[in-house]
Amino acid sequence: MDNLIKGKRVVIIGHAPMVLKTKRDIDAYDCVVRLNNGHPREGYDDYIGTRTDIWFSWDGWDEYYNGMKHLFNAKQWVTWRDYPRVYFPELKRMQGQDKAPSMGMLAYYYILLREPKRIDLYGFDFYKTTDFNCPDYVVNDQNNAWHDFKKEEQWFYESKPSHVHIYDENNKEMKVYKPSNKAIQEPIKAKAGDIKCSTCGYVFMARVTPIGCPKCNSVNG
Repeated sequence: MDNLIKGKRVVIIGHAPMVLKTKRDIDAYDCVVRLNNGHPREGYDDYIGTRTDIWFSWDGWDEYYNGMKHLFNAKQWVTWRDYPRVYFPELKRMQGQDKAPSMGMLAYYYILLREPKRIDLYGFDFYKTTDFNCPDYVVNDQNNAWHDFKKEEQWFYESKPSHVHIYDENNKEMKVYKPSNKAIQEPIKAKAGDIKCSTCGYVFMARVTPIGCPKCNSVNG
């Protein structure tokens, strides 16, 4: 996989709705990286592109993601079980958090360590808004049962090297970390209620189906 990254111009497509606001030539990059259920979508070619070179997804929802493979048609698929385990404690230590690193930051760190020429990120607001793939679920959930996006955001801006660039909805580069205690939008309540994990008994809020427990990662539903 390193041949897809080393010395290449890499773009990572995030899931914030702002990624669908302004057109950009995603397919012009050497390597296009997508996350979880963020597959290319008809009608949005000019915003998020059509190609997938590397797809990062969570493990434990195999049936869910296997059903989406054809939508990505990725050259490489990296699941949670494939991800180097040492990166988890490294990211948690650097970010100063006890929760799991998000897939967006796991993918970013994975690529960063493989010496790309450049990394551009679009559609990343560290969950201040929502996810364009499932807009009816919880938004503005920056510090939840799974991740601490506020700490991730601070770590990203304070540690990113000069060949890493992150852009806003107008394709303008965001260079400075600007912490905010106020979300961009008012939260939307999730449609699904709390779920009790049938394996470990942990109670959590449902987001997608099938639903992976954030504590033991078993599938519920």
